[in-house]
Amino acid sequence: MKKSKYISLFISLTIFIISCNSKSGETSIDTTFVQNETVKVPVAMDTTAKISTCYLGIIKKDTVSLKLSISGDSVKGNLTYHYFEKDNNIGTISGRLASDTLIAKYKFRSEGVESEREVVFLTKNNIVREGYGDVEEKGGVMVFKDKSKLKFSKSLALQNVECE
Repeated sequence: MKKSKYISLFISLTIFIISCNSKSGETSIDTTFVQNETVKVPVAMDTTAKISTCYLGIIKKDTVSLKLSISGDSVKGNLTYHYFEKDNNIGTISGRLASDTLIAKYKFRSEGVESEREVVFLTKNNIVREGYGDVEEKGGVMVFKDKSKLKFSKSLALQNVECE
């Protein structure tokens, strides 16, 4: 009998302590990772908020820079290829972000000619890699024949950097 009395007292005290420590009415918060920063996002996230992020890749004397402005799943930005002893490609991108993949149109100028082509970038662990594969022309724009067969460059990894 004494044993059951102590067990009942222990259970009652445990329930009392737990109820005193719980806080009601708090808003739960998710933690979302964006590049190298941790951002606390309320449950009712504002999808109109714009996020700017930049990436840079350097291989020997070649440089690729990517600056993005992300609003929801819509992405706009600048993409520049500076190849050593070759003409630079300087232009803008506009597209959609689906999970870890950016699919966009790249309008650029090279050798005095304006062109447009499709680009695909894969983001993993704050590194962006560009996709390559067979292309075809559709409506004056070079697009990938089959995005599921793209290979992502292992030699050129764009690292997340601070935007200037």
